[in-house]
Formats: sequence, C-alpha cells, structure tokens
Amino acid sequence: MKPVLLVVIDALASRVILPAMRNGQLPTLQNLSQRGKLREECISIFPSITPAATSSILTGDYPSEHGVAGAFFYNTDEDRVRYFGTDIWAILREGFSSYFNDFGVKLNEEILESETLFELAAEHRLSTGSLNYLIYHGPVKHNVESPWIFKMWPGINFEKHVHGPDMMVTGDFVSTLPHAVDEEANPSGGMFNRFGFQDKTTAELLLQVAKSDAWPDFLVAYFPDNDFDSHREGPASALATVQKVDQCLAEMIALSGGFENFLERRSIMILGDHAQSDLIADADARAVDLNEALSGFNLVEAGHTWSDQDQLMVCPNMRAAQIYLRHGYQERLDEISAQLTSDRRVDQVIWRRPPGTDCSTEFQVLTADRGSLRFSDAAKGGDSTSEMATDEFGNSWNIEGDLDTIDATVTDGEIVYRSYPNALERISTSFHCKNSGDVWVTAAEGYEFVLPETSVHGAGSHGSLHEHDSLTPLICAGLPDDVKVPDPIRTIDVAKICRDVLGIS
Repeated sequence: MKPVLLVVIDALASRVILPAMRNGQLPTLQNLSQRGKLREECISIFPSITPAATSSILTGDYPSEHGVAGAFFYNTDEDRVRYFGTDIWAILREGFSSYFNDFGVKLNEEILESETLFELAAEHRLSTGSLNYLIYHGPVKHNVESPWIFKMWPGINFEKHVHGPDMMVTGDFVSTLPHAVDEEANPSGGMFNRFGFQDKTTAELLLQVAKSDAWPDFLVAYFPDNDFDSHREGPASALATVQKVDQCLAEMIALSGGFENFLERRSIMILGDHAQSDLIADADARAVDLNEALSGFNLVEAGHTWSDQDQLMVCPNMRAAQIYLRHGYQERLDEISAQLTSDRRVDQVIWRRPPGTDCSTEFQVLTADRGSLRFSDAAKGGDSTSEMATDEFGNSWNIEGDLDTIDATVTDGEIVYRSYPNALERISTSFHCKNSGDVWVTAAEGYEFVLPETSVHGAGSHGSLHEHDSLTPLICAGLPDDVKVPDPIRTIDVAKICRDVLGIS
C-alpha cells in the first residue's frame, strides 16, 4: 500500500495543457509527467458535465451505474427535476435552501448509487480526505455549518449533517480537519469567494496538510476555478488559472522535501473531469434555444414537473441536452429529430428504442448532413445481420448505417474514432442511467443549448461527445512498479489505479 493524492482540476483540456507543458508554462506538471507516466488523452464520460464526471472519477462507474445523469435531469423516482449547475437564475428560481441541500447533501446521500473510493478505503481501514471535491460520500458523520449570511436570510434551512471521509472540507459548510491542520488553517471563503468553493481555499488547505505532514492515506484535492474561468474567458485564456495550481503543487512538493522525497512516500495523479471547447463570439447566435427548436410541442417550464398539457421536458446540460417524452410521444421521435436537425447548430440527435425480444437495446444517431447510424451492444445480442466491430476498450458493437455521424471508421473489425472518442460506449452508458432522458441532443462546435430561463456562457463550454469537450491529460507519478496505467484510458479507469496503489481489491 502507498498513500495517494488525487488532484482534479476542473475542465483541464488536453489541447491547452499539453502545449503549455511542453513550452515550460507548467513546470511542475511537466516534471511530474517526466518522472512518471503521461496519458495525453484520458476520455471523459457523456455527458461531459461536472456532477456526473466527478462521480465517475471517484466511483469508477459510468452514469448507468452511479445514477447521476448530468447537471440538469429529471429524477424519475421522485418525479422532480434536479439541478446541479451554477446558473444564478436557475438557483434563485429553485431557492437557495433547496439548491444547497440538493447539491451539497442529496447528490451524495440519495442520488449517487455507487460506492465511492472513500467508502472502499474505509472498509480497508485506510484514512481518507476530501478538499472541496463535489462527490464525497463516506462513512464519517460531519456537522454542516451555515455561513452567517444564510443564517440572516429568512426561510433558508440547511441539512444538519453529511457523511464523508475522515478529513473533509466542503467550502464554508463543512470543515473537519486534523488538529495540526485546523490550528494553522484560515482558508479564504465568504460570499465574495464562492463560499470557499475556489482554488485558493483548496490550495491553502493542501499546503497546510503538507506543512503539517498530516496526510491521510487517500486524499482528493479539487480545483474548480479553471472551469469558471474557461467559461468566461475561453479555455486557452484561462491557462493562468492552471499555472496557479501548478505553483501550488510546486510549493506542496517543496514542503514535502522535494520531488524525490515526495514521490518516494506517496503517489500523485492529476487529471480533469472533462475539457472545454470554444464558443463563437456572437452571444445571440451561440445560444440554441430549445423552446424555439422544438416549437410546436408543449414543453415543461424549466425546473417544473409535468402538467397535463406538457408533451416534452427538456433539460439542457450546456453543449448537450436530454429530452424526456410524455407517454405516447415515442411515436413522434422521427418528427422531433427532424425538427432538431433542421437547425445547423445541432450536431447529433440520439435516442434509444425499447429492448427487443433478445433484451438488446438499439440506439440511433441522426445528423443533418452525415446520415444516421444504428447500433447495439453485440454482447447482449442484437441484429446479427449488422456489421460487428470492436472498440479499443474491448466492447463489441452491431453497427448499421453511417459512421460519419460519430466521425469513425472500421478497419479490420476495429472501430477507429476521430472527433468523438469512445462514442458508442459513452452513448450507451448515458442512456442506461435510470434518470436519463429518452433523447439526447448535442450541439455543433461553438454552440450551447439554453432555455428562456437559463443563460449562455461567454467563451467556453462542454457537455457533448466532441473531443474538445472530452479529452483531459492524466499525469501519474510515484506509482509502485507493479501498478499499470492503461493506454488508451478513460476517466472511469482512474479509480482502479487508485485502488491498485492503495492495495485495495
């Protein structure tokens, strides 16, 4: 067993970070990659959205297993919409109390269905810690503190307790630290610092852990600012934010006795939960209003549940959106798809058909100018007359139609992906989530989905199957010699690497 530090930098995009590492702008990341292993293209899940993607990193599962279908989805068990985004208008409409209790507590306590690495490590009597990571479910009960401004706000009531790892900081709301860290730490927080959900807070705490040598066996440190800044300024312009994280890691390693001493004592893994792509400059043109795209249908008002007149419910997840169909409207899938693809800013419309007699589920991908594709999991049966091909992760698929829909080819029975990495596995595992919509739609490069009640980002976005939304680098250093890092690799594979280093079966 060797202790593990897992660093997750939100929206860490390969296309931005790799050139910056090579030209010396990120010296700590470059140094660690040279001392360890670098995987330039670690593939995120679909939708490539933070709540679902961070769940997959910490559980090793796709949404089909962990149950988090995105940042905005319909919870079928409770007949209510769940929103875990950061759009202030959506938060105000839901109410601060409901939003924070949902995001801060119920996401972990109720919706997440898979076992986390915190729980698994605790079962093996290993100590654990989380610094601002969104997914934290574990065996230890922690008190929730309400910031003073919320105590003064009428009608806001927070849950009293959450369950997480031994060491746990969740913004200004939860702070359970070892005495040696707590005595010295005075992390930045408050209303003007996103209530502690920021890089500065994570960095201050991480440095204090290193200074005090108060490391748990497994620690996750989450740096969210790159995502916020990439949305506002664009992924390339936000590089300065990642450089600050790089500097923090350099200071942490120095406090731990330098690279050799640090890597001798513990392993470190660094990655993003997804990447980000660039949006076009025209704010009006880049926003694809789904109410307009689906004119002629009665849509549920954003954030509300079904009324008698509603036909469709739409939940945008930035550059992807899921659409739930009222019973009987499955027969109008072709009409819905044709209407969506008539907008050139829509890339793909994807849906599933009910399982056949052989229990296989068939998926269909439709585009405006690249044809349509039907596919199913060959391991579960399906149409034997279709072409069968295997992807680089060993999955076999029955395929019929146009692979141009996902920019792929088949060579000697193997699928070769280009712009949409690991598309078939990612599509199927998003739909098999019990909270998934009946239809997923993705936006063309440069565009983002909105409803009249939501806003569009300024310069960068993510959520789709496209490589610019999906590929993050993975840096591993200090791993034991017998621990393997797969190539190719997905973000869901990181949990297994952590288990292997920690000596957990």
